[in-house]
Amino acid sequence: MKKILFVLTIFTLTYNTTKGQNTAKIDSLLKTLPKVSDSAKVDVLNGLASEYLLFDVDEKTKQAEDYVNKALELSRSLSYSKGLANGLKSSGIVLMRKKDYRVALRNLFQALALVEDLNSDVELAICFQLIGDCYRGKKDITKAIDYYAKAFQNYEKHDETKKVVAVLNDLARLYVKVKQSQPALDYAIISLQRAEAANLRKDRRDTYEILAKVYKIREEYSEAFSYQEKYAALKDSIAKEESLESIAKLEENHRAEEQARIAKERQEQRNNLQYLGISAFFILLFGGLFFVGDVAIPPHVMRRMIFIALFLTFQFLLLLLNPILQEYAGGVALLRLLMNGFFALGFVFLIRYLEKRINMRLEKRIRRRIKKRVQKKIKNVDPKDDKNAKSDTKSTNKGMQSEVAAS
Repeated sequence: MKKILFVLTIFTLTYNTTKGQNTAKIDSLLKTLPKVSDSAKVDVLNGLASEYLLFDVDEKTKQAEDYVNKALELSRSLSYSKGLANGLKSSGIVLMRKKDYRVALRNLFQALALVEDLNSDVELAICFQLIGDCYRGKKDITKAIDYYAKAFQNYEKHDETKKVVAVLNDLARLYVKVKQSQPALDYAIISLQRAEAANLRKDRRDTYEILAKVYKIREEYSEAFSYQEKYAALKDSIAKEESLESIAKLEENHRAEEQARIAKERQEQRNNLQYLGISAFFILLFGGLFFVGDVAIPPHVMRRMIFIALFLTFQFLLLLLNPILQEYAGGVALLRLLMNGFFALGFVFLIRYLEKRINMRLEKRIRRRIKKRVQKKIKNVDPKDDKNAKSDTKSTNKGMQSEVAAS
């Protein structure tokens, strides 16, 4: 039970790591796709199809098929042979997964004809290998062996060691399936030599397993047991290494995410402090405008102060609403421009209304303060001075009356 859990854990970690790497490539290609056209677009579409095909999951295969169909259509319209050949190869893989070997072979042979005109031995080998895969799926072992052998010969010309080893192992497996131990042994031995020379540990692990089966068929049980032990030991070693690599990768990603989270929290704290400071500034600003009636300020200066205060308030609100506007705009520049224009237009009417209201309130406040000052001055006048003023008024009136009588 523990061993099963260990294997499942290894598989999950390895799968997640590989999935993350493929996802990164897919994201990069998706970002590139809108920026390219013509043959470059075909190459990106084929690249996306190839990356999705690495998952070997129905959903991803369907996505790969969509990109392949687009690549094929565009390639044909451009008469782009290389892009068409790559698209046909990917289409062949998709069709093989659907068990539609007849159409898959048709597409692969079309790709083979195009590749022959391109004079690329490696591409020829890939086509031969895929055709071999297709015949193997059809259970036509003889034809599968023929095309794997052709693939092997073409890979050999360009020292494609890893691909050579993979094809040799495929050939050995097919001969094991038909119980032909000698050619299976010959191909497996060559594969093992190449894998050891190139330090291809995973391929060497696969070859050990094949050799164990070959020697079992030949009833050489000592050799079969020896290679089975080598296979099991190397398999466990590779699994542990992959597990450690996956764990290290996960830890690295976790550290990066944690650092990003801490940086984000610090930035949010700085933003909150800035917003708090800006809010305090506006409180002081509008508080100053409220008490500005106590100071003799020219009307045109007052209007400018009110405009600046409202303008800064508008900018602050726009800054706060910017993330929400971006979310609703969805990255569409025109929609964002319309939203900003709407807010700016609303600001024009709002500032006129608020400016009028604030001016009215300030004028009323100034008049009240002036009235209070006048009343206070009247109350502070000396009563004696008031009586003298009254007596002077009376004497003046009497003098005026006597002058009138004398006349």
